Amino acid sequence: MTAEGLKLAWDLFVEKQRVHKRVSLVSTLKMCAYELKGNVVCFRVVNALQEAQLDGERTDLLNHLRKEVRNAALELSIEIAASNEGEEDGVTYFSEKERYQKMVDKNPTLEELRKRLDLDLD
Repeated sequence: MTAEGLKLAWDLFVEKQRVHKRVSLVSTLKMCAYELKGNVVCFRVVNALQEAQLDGERTDLLNHLRKEVRNAALELSIEIAASNEGEEDGVTYFSEKERYQKMVDKNPTLEELRKRLDLDLD
């Protein structure tokens, strides 16, 4: 079993889920990283919701991977990626007025539209 074979099998599973319109699962599978360690596929998710979602799909995903890479000993490990709690994660939260001002800075015609429609910022 190779990393390339695993990637092909993984991508095939993602595509099957896309065909079945399982958008949230497809997003999780494409967004998060996985790594092959011996016979264990370690999948790192961002939060507990993704962990629960993927845990619900564990059987189907594992059966698919085992079949495609022809390795019955393959296992799946799901873990939440550690966040650096003491560090800034790059997310900035804005009030509605700050968010609006940022949008106006990017597109000044928004302010004209607001005035033309006589809208208030509350």
